[in-house]
Amino acid sequence: TLQSGKKATARNRERTILEIVRRIHVETGQVVSLNDVLTEAGRSDISRDAAEDLIDALCRDGRLMRPGGYETLQPV
Repeated sequence: TLQSGKKATARNRERTILEIVRRIHVETGQVVSLNDVLTEAGRSDISRDAAEDLIDALCRDGRLMRPGGYETLQPV
């Protein structure tokens, strides 16, 4: 928490979301559906609400982008 100001669980969840988006993007070569990310996040024990909040924060921070509107994601 000293360096980033975030707890380890928050950092791990962010990392998990980013890994999910990157993996699906590499596998398909296309933008990633928000529902696919939320489903995979649920399998990693991240609630839908928490995942949506994390995705919003990652988009605001410039680590993810939404090229086709709210329902699609892509790694930066």
